[in-house]
Amino acid sequence: MKTTKVPIKSWLHANRKELCTSNYLENKLMEVDKKAKMEGWSKNIRSLRLSLLSDLWKSVRKEEQSWRQKSRVKWLIEGYTEFFHFISNDKRRRNFIGDICLNRVLASDPQEIRRGISYHFKNHYENVGWKRPKIGGLDLMRLFQAKRLCLEEEFSLEEVLVAVKSCDGNKAPGPDGLNRKFIKANWEVIEEDVMNFFGEFHKDSSKIKELNNTFLALILKISKPINMGDYRPISLVGTTYKVVAKVLDKP
Repeated sequence: MKTTKVPIKSWLHANRKELCTSNYLENKLMEVDKKAKMEGWSKNIRSLRLSLLSDLWKSVRKEEQSWRQKSRVKWLIEGYTEFFHFISNDKRRRNFIGDICLNRVLASDPQEIRRGISYHFKNHYENVGWKRPKIGGLDLMRLFQAKRLCLEEEFSLEEVLVAVKSCDGNKAPGPDGLNRKFIKANWEVIEEDVMNFFGEFHKDSSKIKELNNTFLALILKISKPINMGDYRPISLVGTTYKVVAKVLDKP
């Protein structure tokens, strides 16, 4: 017990400090917003606000991960599932769309809501034939021959493994029901299959279209949404596609 006393105290101090940091950053953001209302949005104020928002996001992220780890340990040790089900049911209740305003008309029928949401996002993401800028004739930087050849090389085990390890394992699972933690934990078993896929992808890049079929999830912007503008759509990217994207994004 004595040997663990010091590191436990140090850990508690770090967690309290993180919480204080979040509160401090929130207060600073409020001060910056008040100052901006009185003096206007100067370049320095905008830069300061972006910096504070970035620091606050990192701080809150660490706090969420800490609570997630604590809750998992508690549930695993004590078998305490009541709180888990309470949180799950509460989240389901908040995410349930019982009625919503579509074209200024309140809809409550599930089929009507489903069709309305589908129609809304179909129009939102549809290519309406906008004129895109042309880059022909621009004096762009060119790659040397060695760089061009490097881009055409087959995927190596090392770069794929680096991409897998850099993925956040706590993300929601993709359409296949698997998240990135599964790939990390079972890498020795599925390594050959993953590398075979990358070999096929290198020969025929059109396969990426099959992986890029994603689901859209609606995230609440406010506690009591009224219309589609009160939701923020996010794309649930598949696990394999995310690994491919990370490998391709590597400089």
